[in-house]
Amino acid sequence: MSLNKLKVNFVDFWPGFNPTTDPVFGKFLQEHYEVEYQVNDPHIVIFSVFGMNHKRYSKENNIKIFYTPENFLLHRYPALDGVLGWENVDLYSHGSITSFNRVGETNHRMPCYVRRYGFDLYDKIENTLPKTISKKDFVYMQSACVEFRDVMVKELMEKFNIDCAGKCLNNTNIKVNDKLEFIKDYNFVISFENSSTVGYSTEKLTDAFVSNSIPIYFGDPNVSQDFYEDSFVNYHSFNNKEEIYDRLNDLISNDELKLEMLQNKRVKNKDLFNGRSFVKFIQKYL
Repeated sequence: MSLNKLKVNFVDFWPGFNPTTDPVFGKFLQEHYEVEYQVNDPHIVIFSVFGMNHKRYSKENNIKIFYTPENFLLHRYPALDGVLGWENVDLYSHGSITSFNRVGETNHRMPCYVRRYGFDLYDKIENTLPKTISKKDFVYMQSACVEFRDVMVKELMEKFNIDCAGKCLNNTNIKVNDKLEFIKDYNFVISFENSSTVGYSTEKLTDAFVSNSIPIYFGDPNVSQDFYEDSFVNYHSFNNKEEIYDRLNDLISNDELKLEMLQNKRVKNKDLFNGRSFVKFIQKYL
């Protein structure tokens, strides 16, 4: 069966982005369309936040879709003229693909971990590999240092032994070539976002799941709408830090509790990994 043609241009993305090999915009779209990239007469222009080239394409003459994995509700970007929030998203686009929920049909929610790894990430999160207890407890691995996040980790370090293997707070001499392979040797992965905004979550949580470790998560206050709370330690579910420390101490001292948490179902919101809904979203603009 022949596929319908889709001509699409990508502009204002981050350096190194290659739409033809991207798990969603490349591989997945190519399974549903005969895709032509970067053409003179695109059906759709998909633009991100790292530039202003999208302004060469007017809404009157082009279908424009805004995509970003970034937190544009909190951080300012040139594509949106430095304006926070949805105002200029609506000004410059017909629809959007973002990490956030939004009332209406113009925004398709796609957290960055879905775009980064593809819709089959669900199977990797809910993997059937044997769940085991490791000898090492805590690891923190972060290359972009954010003050409040490092402070939170330092507070944990006062209570627990934590291996910091990234650029931030590094206390090891370990060179990590493969993050997922490295963190699977730990029972707990400190998975703190660089901000706390409703709906904004990244691969920090899902990387720990894929590696069959227990995430210690801070970021999206509504994360429990997407993932079952009995599969990770959610900072947002505790009244104070002492309650968090008590919970971690309970888990450290009880292998049965850790194993139970590792074996629990993880994904609550399966719609996030529904590729059909993404295809329908694209199709309605063609």
